[in-house]
Order: sequence, then C-alpha cells, then structure tokens
Amino acid sequence: MGYYGVAMKYSVRELRTLQVALRPHPAEDAPWHIGCNSPASMRVLISGAGIAGLTLALCLQRQGHEVLLIDKMPRLRSDGYMIDFFGPGYRAAELLGLLPRLQVLHQPVTHTTFLARDGAQRFTIPYSQLRTLTRGRFCNFLRGDLERLLSESLTGRVPIRFGTEVMSVKEDRGAVHVMLSDITTHSCDLLVGADGVHSRVRTLSFGPEQSFRRYLGCHAAACILERPPSLSAQDGTYFTISLPGRQAVIHPLRDGQVAVFFAHADPCSTYETVQFAIRSKLAKRYGDLGWHIPELLRRQSEGSYVYYDTASQIIMQAWTRGRIVLVGDACWCGSLLAGQGASLAMAGAYALSEELERERDIPAALSRYERRLRPLVELKQKEGRDFAGWFVPESALKCAARDLALRMTSFLSALPLHNYSLANSEAF
Repeated sequence: MGYYGVAMKYSVRELRTLQVALRPHPAEDAPWHIGCNSPASMRVLISGAGIAGLTLALCLQRQGHEVLLIDKMPRLRSDGYMIDFFGPGYRAAELLGLLPRLQVLHQPVTHTTFLARDGAQRFTIPYSQLRTLTRGRFCNFLRGDLERLLSESLTGRVPIRFGTEVMSVKEDRGAVHVMLSDITTHSCDLLVGADGVHSRVRTLSFGPEQSFRRYLGCHAAACILERPPSLSAQDGTYFTISLPGRQAVIHPLRDGQVAVFFAHADPCSTYETVQFAIRSKLAKRYGDLGWHIPELLRRQSEGSYVYYDTASQIIMQAWTRGRIVLVGDACWCGSLLAGQGASLAMAGAYALSEELERERDIPAALSRYERRLRPLVELKQKEGRDFAGWFVPESALKCAARDLALRMTSFLSALPLHNYSLANSEAF
C-alpha cells in the first residue's frame, strides 16, 4: 500500500529490496506518436473497463482500430483506494499526454502517521523520500479517479457496454468469434482479457482460476465514505493503525470524503461477496478499535459499496493464445502487496499497443508483448511474495520488528539520491 509498501520493502527485506540505480534519469522522449505507421485497421474486443482495458482502448483507438469495450459492472467503478502512481505507468501516461490531467487529480501526501489502538500517535514517516527516489515523478490519487479520467478520454470515440461480459469464445484461423451476455455475437481480429484477477476471458480461453491463483494469506477491503466531522482533513497526512494480523488505513480526502482500507491475515482463501456479509465481517474484525474506526464502520454499514477480495497473485506460463491475449491483473496480478498494480496495468496496455503497431502478424505481436513485459512482472510478483509476511504481521514481535524497520526509513533522506531514480525505473 503506497509508500508504506515502498518503505517496508526497503527496510524489511534485509534493507536491500529497494535499490538505487546509479544512473541518471532517462531523457524525456517525444510525446505520443503511436499511429503514424499503424497497419490495417483491426476489430478489437476488450473485456474489462479497468485501467488496463481503458488504456489499451485509448491507444488502439488512436492507432485507428475499431474497438469495442465491455465490462460486467453496471457502471464505471467509483470505489478503490489511494495509490502512489509512479514508475512505468507514469511514463506511459506521459507518452499518452495525460500527465497534466493526472496532476490535477493529485492529492499530495506529506506523512504516514502510525497510531495506537486508541488513536494515540506512535511515529510518523515522511513522504519526502518517495519524492526523492522518484525525482518527483509520482502522483497520489484514488484508483477510481484514474479510471474515470481514462473513460472520459474515450467519450465519443470508443463504445463501452456496461453490464456485459463474454459468454463463449471460439477461434478459427482468421478471427475470434465471441458471444456476449446481451446475446450479441462479434467476430474480431483480437480478443483482449483485461477483466481482472477473476477474468472471465482467462477462464474460457486458458482454464479455471484455481489453476493460476496463488493466495498470499490476507484479505483486503476498501471503500470511500463521507468524512466524519470529528476527523479533520490533516494536511496530506494519512493514518495507519496496525496490530498483529490486521491493519486499518485512513486517508482524509480534500472533497469531504475519506478513503478507508482494511487488511487482515486469514488462512482461508475464500472470501465474502455479499455486501451485507462483508460489512458484518469488517465490524467483527475491527469493531474493537478506537479512534474514528467505530464511526467509519457505522458509516460503511449504511450502504456504501465496499470492495473486498483476497490478496492473491495470478501466475501463468503464457498470457497469449492465437488471437487472444490477457493484460493487467488478468494474467499477472502481483497483488496489492507488490504495489504498482495500476502503473503496470497502464504500462502493459501501452506496450501491447506498441507491439501491435510494430508487427502486422497478430500472434507474433502478442508474443513480443509477453517477452517484453514478463521480466518486470515476475520481479514485481516476487517482491509481493517476499513482502507478504510483513504486510500484516501476525505476531507482536514481528510487528515490533516491522515498526523498527519503518522508523529506519527516516535515514533515507541522508543518502545522496537526488540525481538518481528507482532501480525499478520507468522502463518497460
């Protein structure tokens, strides 16, 4: 989760996970130019109107392709949690000309403050180190805000059918034939599964989810609520209460709302899907905490939509098959423990569009895309697995060790990092 994750990976993974690349930041490239050498127009059906699907639709539409975007949800998602957006996705957004609009969404974070169960302040971590390590090339915003920005960029250009999903897929030598849940059929040159960790396209074309899903031992929930009057909007500070086996992260927003994130260890890889059951489970898990937590739990019980899922990875031997390709969490979910999921989704979609522009043979282009992204994806997934035991430590001793390591991140500001970028830089 955000800089907390960055700091933890620096501190806990033997103080070596986060390394500084001893090379200057790469020079700025020219702005968006894809499309000047595009091959003949393709018919592309993209399942999933999340970050990966929306980004890919924007890229392919600019190349002159005919794109249809579908999503099983009835409308664009407004839920989600605060993210630190940097790395390869930041570069992709820059190439797409979206940075000025992303910077409008930016809600600056100055500190992460760790609180005791009753709300007493324990210690604070400044965000200045992240600004240094990224050379200021990062933004903080809600995941849903990024999806809305991308959707607005497609208005009038790409049709989006909400409440629609893929029901069957049949591929022959020249096309993919798809039946949708609205009983329409479509023949396309390329079918893209950008439909997330529980991908329907992946199930139909590659196999059942359990063949690819790796559970990392915790559950997570997120929602956006009206901010209680008693919770002031502290200048860019967000708050974490972390106890053995569970944590709550509270981020006051500038518009009178608050982003709430819960995570807890759980040996069971199954999870609730009914909203009433989710709210009841959260009330039982976190109802004994003090500070503003009881009031926030009461507010989420009044009907706010709560996102809930397990922290899991999707690990696949192949992301493509013929004219069918997966992108984003559908094929490489690193879990929220790895971080940069939104960044990888945007960069991966951009890279896929580039390879489709460079190579007229679609299966060959898809293979190039997978070879290009896989090393970065596998690195992020390994980081997520290594970090899993420290995200919600299950013992008081491990919590204490984690907290000591977090406090040590203050010493980062003394290191001469101002001319360098993160080792996992913006290359993709």
